[in-house]
Amino acid sequence: MNQPGPLFVGRAQAIQQIRQAAERAAQRIPQFVFIEGFAGVGKTALVSEALGPYSDWPEVTLSLDEGFRDKPGSVFAYFAQLQGPTSPGLGVLSGEEATSDEAIQHGLQRAAVLESPAVIRLANFHHIDELSAETLLKAASGVFSAPLLFIATSRPDPRRQVARFANMCRTSRNGLYLDVQPFGRHDTRRMLQHYISTPLAQDVIDEVWRATAGYPALVKTVGEIVARTPVGSRALYPALSEVDGSAAQRQMVVAVEYALNAADAGTVDAVRLLAASRHPLGRAELDDMTQCPLDVGGLLETGLVTWDEDRFAYAIRNHPVARAVLSALPPEQRAEVHLRLAERQEGAEAVFQRAAALRYNPESGSVDEVHAQLHNFAATALMRTDLPAAFSFFRTAAQLRPDAETVEKLLGVAIPLGRLDVLTLFENQVDAWQATPLREAVLAMLALQRNDLDTAVTVLWSQRRLSPEMPGALAYAQAVVEVSAEVAMRGQQDRLGGPRMQALMMLAAQEEGLKHALENAASEAERHQLQGVLVLTAGLRSLGEIWQGLEYTRPQDMSRGIEDLTLILERLQEVPGTEAFQELIRGARGARYRQIGDPFAAYEDLKDLAEIPIANHFIVNAQVQLAMVLFNAGYWQEAERVVERAAGRAILRRESAPSLVAYAIYALIHVARGDTAAMEPLMKDLESAESQGPAISVHVEWVKAFISVVQGDHEMSVQHLLAMRDEAGSWWSIGMEPMLLLVRAAHYAGWSSMIGPLRKSMRLGDSPAWVEFHWAIVCYLDAFDAWAQGHLADAVEHFRSVIAWHETQPPLRSGQLRTDGGGYRMHKSFASLDLAILVALNQEELAEYVDVAIEAAEWAASTFRSAGAETVVGAALEILGGLHQPTAQDRLAWAAQAPQDAAPQDAAAEDGSSGGEHALPPEWDQLTAREREVAELVAAGKTNKAIAAELGAAVRTVDTHVSRILKKLGLRSRRELRHLHSSP
Repeated sequence: MNQPGPLFVGRAQAIQQIRQAAERAAQRIPQFVFIEGFAGVGKTALVSEALGPYSDWPEVTLSLDEGFRDKPGSVFAYFAQLQGPTSPGLGVLSGEEATSDEAIQHGLQRAAVLESPAVIRLANFHHIDELSAETLLKAASGVFSAPLLFIATSRPDPRRQVARFANMCRTSRNGLYLDVQPFGRHDTRRMLQHYISTPLAQDVIDEVWRATAGYPALVKTVGEIVARTPVGSRALYPALSEVDGSAAQRQMVVAVEYALNAADAGTVDAVRLLAASRHPLGRAELDDMTQCPLDVGGLLETGLVTWDEDRFAYAIRNHPVARAVLSALPPEQRAEVHLRLAERQEGAEAVFQRAAALRYNPESGSVDEVHAQLHNFAATALMRTDLPAAFSFFRTAAQLRPDAETVEKLLGVAIPLGRLDVLTLFENQVDAWQATPLREAVLAMLALQRNDLDTAVTVLWSQRRLSPEMPGALAYAQAVVEVSAEVAMRGQQDRLGGPRMQALMMLAAQEEGLKHALENAASEAERHQLQGVLVLTAGLRSLGEIWQGLEYTRPQDMSRGIEDLTLILERLQEVPGTEAFQELIRGARGARYRQIGDPFAAYEDLKDLAEIPIANHFIVNAQVQLAMVLFNAGYWQEAERVVERAAGRAILRRESAPSLVAYAIYALIHVARGDTAAMEPLMKDLESAESQGPAISVHVEWVKAFISVVQGDHEMSVQHLLAMRDEAGSWWSIGMEPMLLLVRAAHYAGWSSMIGPLRKSMRLGDSPAWVEFHWAIVCYLDAFDAWAQGHLADAVEHFRSVIAWHETQPPLRSGQLRTDGGGYRMHKSFASLDLAILVALNQEELAEYVDVAIEAAEWAASTFRSAGAETVVGAALEILGGLHQPTAQDRLAWAAQAPQDAAPQDAAAEDGSSGGEHALPPEWDQLTAREREVAELVAAGKTNKAIAAELGAAVRTVDTHVSRILKKLGLRSRRELRHLHSSP
């Protein structure tokens, strides 16, 4: 049986119950199902999904409307006129007007002679007339044996006839009553994940659930809007705004109008007041505003209102219902509702209600007065650093009157909150302004919101002059910082050099001017205002200088960049109130420390940024870097939590290059654990977004390389790692981890000739590694070089030196053992595994190192297990088995670990071997039949992956065969094997 689709992630039990009723109906036990729920919960879709396996059953469906409600007997009269095989169990004497009793008698007779199961579906049961409901109830009580499944769907309705039928289905042994409610947060997440492959943070789910109240049709609308937006430019808030005009929301409006049709005027008035209010209202408040005693029963019977036990007040059921109630009102009437609320509320709540009234009726009050009040409340919110509240006040003020001052202040809080979507509300007005720094700032931010980076850059370049006294100068600087972050992450930082330098000069001048003005401030209020502007000015200047530092293009400049960031931090510390900006600078410095391979300094700078709930470029990038520090230190579970939080929040406001990198690191952690299949949808999305720039494509190649390692395809891993370096332009610009993985992959793919050039590259400076780590990397390279040259004991000693160096590193944080490898635990684990593989393959020559190898393999297995990398754990355990039982090597299958010392696939053409038939060399005799078969394919220039596919074997099995073949023949490489094979 097929699994339910995304609309039914929380409906499995209901679907199962309906299908069980169908099975009983098939056994001639008639079943009556009543499904109740508000519009939008998916009752009709639920029934269709449940009846999918019974699509061959004859079915009669009737969807009621208000026309049936006031016509006695209209429903059973409709069924009475049905005739023929398509209406099993239905129909009466042809052409006669049937009475209720006649309909019951004839219906029971027809039902009794049914031979095959049939379905009757009655939608919108709440519209049924009283006589038809009574007739149906009597018929249901009189039928005892018939293969009949009757399903009615209904909105909540207090009418007696509806309640009686629902109660019969609830209590009868042949009945089933289902109360279908909207999704909770858990099922909302599950449904969204059918449309969105990227991680979803809890606050994203909360926002969707708040806007949709969990109604499946509305959640589905959000998911579909996001899904059809290209990855890299998705944003949740614009998708949520589209819900208002969706077909699903229009259905809610129809349902609300129906629910209010039977209510008296006082109840309707109370429902509208509750829909417009920002908080629950008590009975006394409602009595006062409606000017009549509240009918509590009638209010709750509408199904639109609930009782808030905590606040001892009434509240509208949810936001979609509130929107539906208010959207049906004419503008003047809606304004009147808001004014009545404003008259009985105080402070900010009253101002919000007056502003709402003015939006729907400009004649309902003074725009100037309300506009000024909103600015005052926003200023108070900023004093207590409550950015979300300030954003709400400024947005409401701008909706009333989008003047330059209001839009500038709105932009000032929208950027740090990541709410640039709000600017689209004022695009037409701003575009009509005269050219000013503020206009260019807003237009650049709008372009960035649309992922149109070219336009954003062009707009910022159009501002030829900038000085502190110009309107919107600070907003322009904010826009420059934001766009600088985007172009830097795409590897295009030189595109904005002019505007950035101009903005930094303006900020430096303004900072000095503000400091001087503070010394001469006449009042505490003036001083407080100047201090707030100084904090923003100094902070923006520091952030702009971060991206200026990215223009260093040489490895030796990396330490200079760290020194620059330290100086910026020290300067910021002299300005009180800049603590938030200081955290961002520490995050940028921590990212540089991680890049040069200093996890200890990186962790100190980054650790406090893990829980910051802001998804801007700086925070997301810092959290990604922290996740990589934790990943390399072996704390994969914690790394996953950090990057999931960073990646999961990205879609809430607007995806950017750092958020795409966060997606890639999230995939990397799962791939390293072996969860490759689960990451396929996410990887497809990332590949579609590679045009975002090298930062994205580099990390996509990084994940693909890990996938190849897990799958045992070393050749492909090498290709991805080299592509990664080509995208970045150098190893130093992307860190050391990919280079270390390349060394291993190249050796195990048999391309050891690559190691020499890598060592040379390191010595020439294409490495960001700090001095101590640089030595460990060179020693690691020397180990593989010695291994390839056949100097096995030297190789072991090099590996031991690398491991010993790791054991001298300080703990990354408290609680970690000093010998645990500090922040390099994964590097130590791979080096330990490499040593164990080397000894396991050469136990006779390296017998004295077997105990050392066993200890190394055991430590590596333990570390990989703690990280959850079960695939690598399995390889380590198999190596251990080989070390303990050297005569059982045929049982070893080391997959991604067994060295091949092979040449590239096209090497046959290089050395002239043809792979054609000829007499085999005598050395071939010592090979088994299977080994000779593998040797022939190797000699033909095929890779281990291709050989495995041809022979129907695992790659790890072929790895082992190739290693044993080379050892038996006394050869060091696949090239030598091909020469031996082609020799006469």
